[in-house]
Amino acid sequence: MKKLISIGSATLGALLLAASCNSSSYETGEASTPSVAVYKFALSPDKNILANLDSVFFSIDLENKRIFNANPLPYGTETKKLVPVITIFDNVSVIELTSRKADGTDTTHNYLAHPNDSINFANGPVSMKVRSYDGLVECTYSITVNVSPVKMDSLVWDRAAQRPLPSSISAPTEQKTVACGERLVCLTRAASTYSIAHTDNPYNGTWETKTVAMPAGTIVNSLAATSDKLYVLAGNDGTNAELHTSSDLGQTWQPAGMSLHHIYGNCGDIVPANRMAADGTWQLVDAASGKEYTMPEGFPIENTSGLASYTLPLASGEQALMVGGTTANGSVSQAAWAFDGTNWANVASFPLKWAAKEMTLIPFVNFIVSSSWKVTTYPTMIAMGGLQTDGTINRTVYTSSDFGMSWQKAPELMQLPEEMAAVYGADALIANATLTENPETTSGRWNEIDLGHRIPGAAIAELPGLTPASRATKPITEWECPFIYLFGGHNIDGTTRNIVIRATFNRLLYKPIQ
Repeated sequence: MKKLISIGSATLGALLLAASCNSSSYETGEASTPSVAVYKFALSPDKNILANLDSVFFSIDLENKRIFNANPLPYGTETKKLVPVITIFDNVSVIELTSRKADGTDTTHNYLAHPNDSINFANGPVSMKVRSYDGLVECTYSITVNVSPVKMDSLVWDRAAQRPLPSSISAPTEQKTVACGERLVCLTRAASTYSIAHTDNPYNGTWETKTVAMPAGTIVNSLAATSDKLYVLAGNDGTNAELHTSSDLGQTWQPAGMSLHHIYGNCGDIVPANRMAADGTWQLVDAASGKEYTMPEGFPIENTSGLASYTLPLASGEQALMVGGTTANGSVSQAAWAFDGTNWANVASFPLKWAAKEMTLIPFVNFIVSSSWKVTTYPTMIAMGGLQTDGTINRTVYTSSDFGMSWQKAPELMQLPEEMAAVYGADALIANATLTENPETTSGRWNEIDLGHRIPGAAIAELPGLTPASRATKPITEWECPFIYLFGGHNIDGTTRNIVIRATFNRLLYKPIQ
């Protein structure tokens, strides 16, 4: 079973290890000989090639005579003219570097005589022969300067996989997808026919689907879930609708004896919702327990993003965030509303100029690469899509690294490619998938797409030359990777897109450094 997750501080440890750990820079073994042992390997600074080039970390495996940078240089870095800086334990009589040209011929450089010569690392590993001062010991090292084959920090919408919505209906006109415990549940409708599909492993694209009988007048977009129960509204009287629940993944439904107007989503096993009281005032209520909450001034009553859950180290439980939506006076909310299980608060430092109706909010991660090429992972809220007040759909992706307090336009590598349509009302869920060095095919369920934007297609694999020596007890053969699953959404004419898009960062697709 693949665990469904909302990424926050609690999950950063595993991702941080996957993204940034190096093996020791110095691995000894029985085959190593001190007189010809390489103590340090680095590159001379050259700002014309790459800033902080001299800070690139190289691992040295003396037992297998391999030198390599486990964290690859950025995509597109030129490696034809790099000047190495080599430190040996003892005085030696020979250091010769043999590199290969594009035409297949070799060139040998005498490092001791010409230490400032540039070396071509672009055509595969460079061979380095080292001979002891007395000439009695000689060994040959293989040196690889790894460059990423893709832009590692690209959120790969452009290399995503897609499939139709999981449904027993061939052309659904409405959809809503939620996480119920460790299963994703997708409700679809066309005319008076409803379908429920569920899976515990969305990565392999296999869903159990069934046509089901729903309560009369079911409002598909109201579907919500806790760890063990589904909630939906039906029979809208113009303001409120009757709440129904299901404890068997939507196969049967029972009235809950409560009328509500809008369900925001869930925060753990709390299902925040609202209703209009008999006196015309708006009330916030937990659909799961009936507990009432105070509705803050300016709080949206409908058309909000879904609730994105996260955890904080000192928090007692899950928290949740939402953006956009329509307030009681008809205006679009420019707030980011956070819920701690008891209280709601607008946490945005400034009004959100880009707020819209039915945006998609995604709790995910992002990366910082330091000047010394250390990669740090941190939680990030991603906001995208949404119907704007001018009637257009927002195409810009925004991020917040402080759980909604401040927002900025996301980097270019996270923006939607031109070929990918922007939508409003899409559901985003995160689920881990177990990746392996030899990924299984999902042919017939997912169609790999390449929209021709930024990055050519590439299989999930280990980066070239990256099998460093490790003190781990067991080699890494599989690892967990979080994926975003983007379900449905509406086109500008209001029609539902019959599609699921799967995406993640390039960096997370590759085997972790051990």
